[in-house]
Amino acid sequence: MPGSTLRSFHERFIVETRPVNATVKRNLFIISAVLVGAGLVFFFVILSSVLQKDDVSSIDAPIESWIDARRTDWLTVVMIGIAVVFGPIALPIIILVVTVSWGIFARHIWRPLLLALGTLTGVIVVQIITRLVGRQRPPVSLMLFGTDTTFSFPSGHVLGACDFLLLLTYLVFSRKKNPRVTVAAFVVAALLIFAAAVCRVYLGYHWATDALASMSLSLVILGLIVALDTYRTVRVRSEAGTQRPHAAVDTVGDQAGAHDPEQRHAQRHGGQASEGPVEARRSARVDGERSDGEEHAHKYQHDSLGHVAENTDEHDGGAGRARGH
Repeated sequence: MPGSTLRSFHERFIVETRPVNATVKRNLFIISAVLVGAGLVFFFVILSSVLQKDDVSSIDAPIESWIDARRTDWLTVVMIGIAVVFGPIALPIIILVVTVSWGIFARHIWRPLLLALGTLTGVIVVQIITRLVGRQRPPVSLMLFGTDTTFSFPSGHVLGACDFLLLLTYLVFSRKKNPRVTVAAFVVAALLIFAAAVCRVYLGYHWATDALASMSLSLVILGLIVALDTYRTVRVRSEAGTQRPHAAVDTVGDQAGAHDPEQRHAQRHGGQASEGPVEARRSARVDGERSDGEEHAHKYQHDSLGHVAENTDEHDGGAGRARGH
């Protein structure tokens, strides 16, 4: 009973399938592989540069100086607002509200579950990597919204914003028929991610490579979610389309006379077909067997009667000879 209840719950609220062509399914797996591969390459290139303090990481100090020279009061207020929205307090609340509301109103928890899974994975990954790398943040004198002495690589704020925006955009707009709407949604998500990354560098809490590494990790998480969603929900749609209603009639017709077009035509259209070559031969064979059987039975009956009559005559003749004696 518990197993039946769990299966019913799973089929009603978790199972979510979508029919697509085989090419679309293959392309989704290719996209997921490209996202994971590109994200890992970018991240390890940046990580190697940070650890060796050369190449890509050399852009950190010039970018920080350029941004520091362009700080203004109104822009600082805007950047603080962005940081609060994508911060460790507000963003988890937003994700929780979106996930629960989506599951309740859609009466389906597969995509909300993926959203929660992807963002939670990002939180765990960033906590592990920051402690392993142990990179120091920019000087405290550059921080405009309080002091933060934790490690900086990669940025947890930027990774959280990337995961939430990219996963939400994919999970919502991957089901849309119009590709322009999907592209526009990803462009909006990219602009918001860029704003979240810039605000962390502007406020003096991260280096530019911290934000770039977070974006790279987010691509990996997005690729994994795309692969999982494709494997779980995508079903290949038959190119031939739905089976016709009279397919069963065609099967019967094919079994009865696979080489008789008139018979199949009559069975499809509910009419009566003229007797084809196969049926004519079958009828002639049956009639012939019936005639042979009747003739054989008649002959047997005739022989039996004649034999009986002969025996009767012999018996009568014997009786007469007995009387004569």
